[in-house]
Amino acid sequence: ARRKSTSAKTQEEVAEVEVPVEEEPEIEAIPEVVEDDTEIYLGRDEETGFAIIARFKKSFLARLIQSPEQTKEYFSQLKNAILSYKKTKSRISWNYDSVNSGRIKVLKFNVRGKTLCMYTALDAQEFEGTKYNVKAVTSKKYAEVPCMIKVSGPRKLKHALELIDILAEKLGLEKGEEKNDDYKLPFETTEALIAKDLIKE
Repeated sequence: ARRKSTSAKTQEEVAEVEVPVEEEPEIEAIPEVVEDDTEIYLGRDEETGFAIIARFKKSFLARLIQSPEQTKEYFSQLKNAILSYKKTKSRISWNYDSVNSGRIKVLKFNVRGKTLCMYTALDAQEFEGTKYNVKAVTSKKYAEVPCMIKVSGPRKLKHALELIDILAEKLGLEKGEEKNDDYKLPFETTEALIAKDLIKE
């Protein structure tokens, strides 16, 4: 007598099996950006035994100067790309490098940790489920440029360059001469940057 296979399933049993459907994640809104600080250990208090630590605030330039060479190269390429559009100008402040076209905020560059971040005047929701993997930023400092992409490798650099072209088309920016300036800054120590007021206590 033939034995009936216990592993076989009837058509009805197969029909009852539920196949999970993966839903695309919503664009994540990230909160206020906390900039990098530098802490220097100075010793211990003789009476309490507590550690004495000096904390310093890094400017955008300080973070860029102390970032990896690859990060500096990405910044240089992206800045040249956006400034190749006519009537765009860059202004470096304590917190970031801003690019405007007249009164229009175009984008901002910042460095978080070792990673270059580019914030653009695009809507992150429009890129949901795309290769760009952008983030919506809720910080007031980036209210006019709330769409952020982290440029952490060659592939992300290519995506960021494409986003600049998309942004320029949206804003009606006219292409000018190609730029090839070197914005890479040599590394400097924390002590040297403190002396230049690029890092403050």
